[in-house]
Amino acid sequence: MIDAKQIRAARALLNWSREELAEQTGISVPALARAETGESQLRTTSAEKIKSSLEQAGVIFTDGSGVKLKTDLVQIYEGENCYLKLLEDFEDLNVKGEKEILFSSASEKRSTDEVIEKTRLLRKKGIKMRFLLEEGDTYIMGDLSEYRWMHKSLFSKGDVKLVYADKVAYLVSWMETPRVVVVSEKNIAEENRRAFEFIWNISKKPTHSDADISY
Repeated sequence: MIDAKQIRAARALLNWSREELAEQTGISVPALARAETGESQLRTTSAEKIKSSLEQAGVIFTDGSGVKLKTDLVQIYEGENCYLKLLEDFEDLNVKGEKEILFSSASEKRSTDEVIEKTRLLRKKGIKMRFLLEEGDTYIMGDLSEYRWMHKSLFSKGDVKLVYADKVAYLVSWMETPRVVVVSEKNIAEENRRAFEFIWNISKKPTHSDADISY
């Protein structure tokens, strides 16, 4: 059964007042106050109501007396502007101390003016980028040191993968409705980061750029 400390902590995580919790559970505010201070013990049925309401709001009760908020493992952006929506997620990287984005199976020929401008802004904020392009692709808008030619057998046309912070994003552009699928999981991100580094280290550096636009 949940204890007084967990109830207080869960309310704080959700930024709920006692009145809001009372409304969700049907338990009076005075009864909640006594339970949170340890002045009285909750009946089992009341404790279960509180636990259920808090869990439905996104609280996870951990071993001991811990609580944490549930986060979504997968997020999906859909539509023609799905990649622009993903770029907004990148804007927090510098704040969080993560300053590099890894692009696999990228092609800068497809970048719109708006994407190019947002990419320039990210670079100005100090966010670094590295790209794995299809072998022979010379449409390169950044410094050549940021790019490698991956073997054609490894290049995936229409599917771009990005690794950043604790996330992996998949841009699926060949579907009728383009979408970006973002997986937020540290181990998955680290595994994909290691795979990127392996391919990077065995791939050739481009010799020149034919792009008429630069970052």
